Amino acid sequence: MSRRAAPAGLGRARRLRKRRDFLAAQELGARATLPHHVFLFVPSEAPAARLGVTASKRQVGGAVERNRTKRLIRAAFRELSGLFAPGADVVVIAREGAERMSLPAVCAEWRAGRRHLERARLRAGAAGLRTRSLCPRSCCSG
Repeated sequence: MSRRAAPAGLGRARRLRKRRDFLAAQELGARATLPHHVFLFVPSEAPAARLGVTASKRQVGGAVERNRTKRLIRAAFRELSGLFAPGADVVVIAREGAERMSLPAVCAEWRAGRRHLERARLRAGAAGLRTRSLCPRSCCSG
């Protein structure tokens, strides 16, 4: 029985997984809007760019469409890693129509919007935005 090689995915260190990270991006992030995706950039101390993906039922559709869309976004993020500088948290929000796109179409849209993405990333860094704790208690000061 032969074993297949594990796919080259995004490890835990390259993903946003906590709700507070998504909330910080929503509250503090610099926004770039493309036809089928919205990007939120927040500076971070991570050595590599980290990705968070959201796809709502209202915008994208059922579970199958949402999961396929998120897979495509992760694949495009891996393929176009040069677009995203280290030290940034990137949240990608899928908009209506993203579920019908192919990987080459997603990559083409992101390449075409490179200027918008770069400006938003620079705005996030230039503004000196810091992720702060969104915990209402004083135990998580930061």
